[in-house]
Amino acid sequence: MSLIRVKGLYLLSMSKLESLALKLPLIEPLPEALGRKVVETGFSKQLPKGSVIFQEGEKADGLWALLDGRIKLVRTSVDGRELLVHLVEAGQTFAEAALFQNAQYPVTAMTLKASRLWHWPRRRLIALLESSPELGLALLASAAAWNRKVVSQLQMLTQRRVEERLAIYIIGRFEGSEIVSGTELSLDMPKKLIAQLLGMAPEVFSRSLRKLEDAGVVETCGSGLRVLRPKLLQDLARGMMQLS
Repeated sequence: MSLIRVKGLYLLSMSKLESLALKLPLIEPLPEALGRKVVETGFSKQLPKGSVIFQEGEKADGLWALLDGRIKLVRTSVDGRELLVHLVEAGQTFAEAALFQNAQYPVTAMTLKASRLWHWPRRRLIALLESSPELGLALLASAAAWNRKVVSQLQMLTQRRVEERLAIYIIGRFEGSEIVSGTELSLDMPKKLIAQLLGMAPEVFSRSLRKLEDAGVVETCGSGLRVLRPKLLQDLARGMMQLS
């Protein structure tokens, strides 16, 4: 916080980053006074692209939220391969489960672009939880949402064909907005990273995308995609059709 002078009085004003933290889905539903108290319990951290926030196996020292940027959460397989677990986007919190269990981080977190984060040390947040049941419920809801995402991701990777995964990803990027013929989607991350998120090799991703193009479902346009047949795209995502 910083001091501002209004009519001879010095008042506390929130910084831009603190204002962003107040708008996090975890905090915004809380009573205003509690939300500010939660934000004040943590602090901001700015990291360049390629920075490791924490590593798999490290003792969990608190809760994290991404204010802007992008972060990947990865695990290392027994043969040394990097497995992408989740991409964290602005507004999302992560490491809730480790916070409750006083355990180790199950993944490594790394910035994919310059990022601004908010960090709550575990000790401070636990102390606040003892007097704030609303915050406890909000954290439980956030952890439950994370578990649903992980289960959904595992189901997609183990039960869906590669073309279906790509269709699900494309539809998901529209975040519930109506998709009509001609709707365009910007692919704002490398295709190699998208392929990793969908559990396929880059060459398999390219073949799957060509299948969608050959079927007239989508077409590439610049660095993105244009949906040509939204009904077929939705049928493919639901597993109601197959591409030859």
